[in-house]
Amino acid sequence: MKVLHVVAFLLITSVGFAQTKKVELFDLMKLLIQDTSEYSMIGDWAVSTPSKYPVKWETSGINMSDDININFYRNGKANIAINGKTFMTQNKPMAWKIMLRGPRMGFTNFTITSAANAGLQTKKTIDSLFANKKFDYKLLKDCSKNPAAGFYFYQVKIPKKVTAWIKISWVGTGDNCIIQLDCYDEGSKNLANLNCGR
Repeated sequence: MKVLHVVAFLLITSVGFAQTKKVELFDLMKLLIQDTSEYSMIGDWAVSTPSKYPVKWETSGINMSDDININFYRNGKANIAINGKTFMTQNKPMAWKIMLRGPRMGFTNFTITSAANAGLQTKKTIDSLFANKKFDYKLLKDCSKNPAAGFYFYQVKIPKKVTAWIKISWVGTGDNCIIQLDCYDEGSKNLANLNCGR
């Protein structure tokens, strides 16, 4: 009986994720970065409006962390495409992890992380991830000498959005690769780990 409950839970959760609306990586980043026109320069946790972002949230509210660099956080998963391409795992869209972080009043930085996938490649630049999108950027740090693990750190300006600092990192594991994007605002950019040896 217990096995049937576990199977039913897995089927429900996998169906729930499959129904999550597909979103381009750039478009999700753009949704999460604050508008320049907004009075408050912090992100909306979307607790009262969970469908504001195309994310399947793990909890209905935010969680408190013991880590003062995280403070409060909210985790979820999203069905993300890069330049129209969706990455598959076991014949289903790969679930990308989303983590929003910041004070109780709103998030100030966030992370988007892929699962390990053979369709992803190391040394992904901002141009390759956001092809044909409108934005300006400046490369601030290049830690790409090691093809198996490294990062690029950018200052990015998307029209009508506040300036963002984005770290695009990768880890190659055999034939698979994990990509992670950490995005910070002006006040949280000092939290970025820019040590090339880590």
